[in-house]
Amino acid sequence: DYIFVAGGVNDWQLGVSLDDFRTAVNNICEYLKYHTNKEVIFITPINNASISPIEKPVAELDAYRDIIFEVATLHNCSVVNGKDFNFPNRNDNIELINYMYGDKLHPTENGYKVYSRALRTALC
Repeated sequence: DYIFVAGGVNDWQLGVSLDDFRTAVNNICEYLKYHTNKEVIFITPINNASISPIEKPVAELDAYRDIIFEVATLHNCSVVNGKDFNFPNRNDNIELINYMYGDKLHPTENGYKVYSRALRTALC
């Protein structure tokens, strides 16, 4: 009944331009509009404990979150803000970071348990 689209942090970390990111999100929305009748729910990136490998990042991660929200809502899709899932960032306790992240960017099994509980709360 639902399609969940979660992403954006890899694009941020790889330095994808905001224009290219906007186009990609729009293309996903257009594709889903014409190929499914399911409800589409986008999930913006969670916090991360990584530092972008780009010497000068294109933009802050919030700019990518904003694009997801803007484009998805234009296409009548729902959006859940992953920033609200209470994941640590690079300034937090290293033990908590290691518990929640496998690579400081993507959740561990324990992190996905926290993620699923936060998503359930956001959807209910």
